[in-house]
Amino acid sequence: MAEAFAAVGLAGNIIQFLDYGTILLLKGQELYKSADGALKENVEIEELASEVKLLCQNLTSGTHYQFLGDATSDHTVAIRKLAKTSHGLAEELLDVIKSLKIDKKKNKRLESVKKSFQSVMKKDKIRDLERRLGNIKEEVCLQLVVLLK
Repeated sequence: MAEAFAAVGLAGNIIQFLDYGTILLLKGQELYKSADGALKENVEIEELASEVKLLCQNLTSGTHYQFLGDATSDHTVAIRKLAKTSHGLAEELLDVIKSLKIDKKKNKRLESVKKSFQSVMKKDKIRDLERRLGNIKEEVCLQLVVLLK
């Protein structure tokens, strides 16, 4: 009976290994073939994070937040604080995404394998940063609704 459980456990481990290997292989192949040395999903995330960073910069600068009304109101101060936090998170997300790009000066095949592995390992960090940015977006929207009433 114990042998049966060991066999099931072994089969499960083999399936996990094959699944993980397939993911690494597909990501490595995508990186190797990509013109800009990045995964398609990471390029999209990078574009969005760059846009968020720029919007937050504009929102926190002294000349771009007059539409919010009184600069000392609680809601305006809260929005500017959220924008500063978003700016930092967007920068952190951009740093992670940029670290996953292939260095074109190095061996492309080796770099694609290395970066595909790093992409899988940093997936949770990327998702966490995206989630945190989404939470801040919801809070900014709430503050704007209250401010504009």
